[in-house]
Amino acid sequence: MAQSNPLMQRTYAGLLGAAAGLVATKLLEVLWRRLSGDEPPRADDPEVSARRAAIWAAASAAGAAVASVLANRFASRSWQRLVSGPVSRRSPRSSTSRP
Repeated sequence: MAQSNPLMQRTYAGLLGAAAGLVATKLLEVLWRRLSGDEPPRADDPEVSARRAAIWAAASAAGAAVASVLANRFASRSWQRLVSGPVSRRSPRSSTSRP
């Protein structure tokens, strides 16, 4: 099969990570709107309480971290499949037969 190119692998992982981050952000915004009935707070808005801004910051940071982990794991596995082909999860049969 083709040889692995570290630059291509990092680019692939970066693109997947960016896409996952955008999707995670949009999902968190929708979830916030449904749960609170308001738009997600902006950190620079003086009308927003520090508590509410901190909760949003923590939620969005946690969402970004989870999205990053999942995207990196997916990118690593799918890159290996792209480079080396599908890997069988079955264990090879032994050559000896049982009576």
